[in-house]
Amino acid sequence: MCTRQGERRGRGPSPAPDDIAISSRFGSATSSFAFGPVVFTDSFRPWRSRELRCGLLATALVFGAVACGPESESEFGSESGGEPREPGPLVDAGEWSQVGAAADPMAGHRPPEVVCPSSGWAEEFGVFEVRTEDCNYLSVEQPLARPVCAGDTLSVSLWWQSLIALEPAVGHLALHIDGELIWEHEVEIPGSSDVLSLEFPSPVDAPEGAIVNFHLHNHGQNTWTLAGFDLVGLSPTSPSVQCE
Repeated sequence: MCTRQGERRGRGPSPAPDDIAISSRFGSATSSFAFGPVVFTDSFRPWRSRELRCGLLATALVFGAVACGPESESEFGSESGGEPREPGPLVDAGEWSQVGAAADPMAGHRPPEVVCPSSGWAEEFGVFEVRTEDCNYLSVEQPLARPVCAGDTLSVSLWWQSLIALEPAVGHLALHIDGELIWEHEVEIPGSSDVLSLEFPSPVDAPEGAIVNFHLHNHGQNTWTLAGFDLVGLSPTSPSVQCE
């Protein structure tokens, strides 16, 4: 049963209706639809018009579809339901495992005899430490912790103690993802202790679970620490789960 303006069955007079606003979001844009106050008088009773009732119902259905439509991929991930990419660590200091020549992307650097027992490398207080007095060559790997897209900003942080050797030599460090060289660095030995922290763009697309390899070799009894390998910035062209 319909009532006139200002009447609500059993509830007394109703307050004046507010403006009606309907919003929908498509990507980063927001569209709004606003309607002024609606006043029904005794001479105009729209609930008696079958055509108008149908029109109002159709309008409500259209606006309901707009308001409940799917959110954009850029905010909520891919259409397949994946989570959006976020910066964070790409490796875990406690998850490295040693690999042999067949899985080593820098096998050509391996000495005739690799001597590197587990006592020569380990996670220490959240960072990865290598002691070359026990390990003359290191190649370790683990799964990539999150997807990386070409153009993302990656960072490497490491340090080393005073580098000692009987003869001049070079320490070589490198990171690979699925066999692709991502970063490498050489340090002259002997040399003083130092800290290295740098950022660079990723040259590759790689899914979560791709194989990350860390390579280190030098001459002498030295201690090296890989403190972090991280995703610190997303490529503006690939902010979602899928690399473009």
